[in-house]
Amino acid sequence: MATLTIKPTAAGNDVQIKSGDGNTTHATFGDTSTVNMSAGTISGGTIASAVTGTLGSGITFPAGHVINTFEYSGASTSLTSTTTTNTHTLGTATGTSALSSASNKLLIHASVIIVTDSTSTSDHWRIFLTGSGLTHFTVFNVTGIPFNPNWHFSHGHYAEDRYSITALCSPGTTTPTYNIEVVEASAGTIETKWSLFQYQEIQA
Repeated sequence: MATLTIKPTAAGNDVQIKSGDGNTTHATFGDTSTVNMSAGTISGGTIASAVTGTLGSGITFPAGHVINTFEYSGASTSLTSTTTTNTHTLGTATGTSALSSASNKLLIHASVIIVTDSTSTSDHWRIFLTGSGLTHFTVFNVTGIPFNPNWHFSHGHYAEDRYSITALCSPGTTTPTYNIEVVEASAGTIETKWSLFQYQEIQA
């Protein structure tokens, strides 16, 4: 089978495919094997397994596609009534990155271990996840999502409980901030022994 060879007139020159009138360049084949396509659609075919490289920042993934994940763990913190703790801002904490677009959605998985040591049998509290885009509920002047649907009572003794929550929201910013917030209804000592935020950025 004969081979058709197309090559530039001189080393360093490019080969271009143009429109019929010659005014539009559809593809440029560089002398160093670089191919640049200005427009058009490639339909059919298979990308070979030997093809390597990185998708550029201009690539848009289908809506609903998970495009990034982040994780943050909070240290032990003592709490008082109506206290915000374990605050985490994406894009500013060490080892994390900001969202790629403010229009993308964020799926949040948050967990916290709460320890109470109270001498009062009436000591009780509720825990909330608050932050950018979490406008699901407003309870006791706190806007967010409650971890525990009802007041939790310590019954006058040491108690340790773990709470988890999953929420989908639209932050509206590339650097959203999220908090674990405690509303306490009476005297007592409350402490977060451990907290974990896991985030999945979803293409809008």
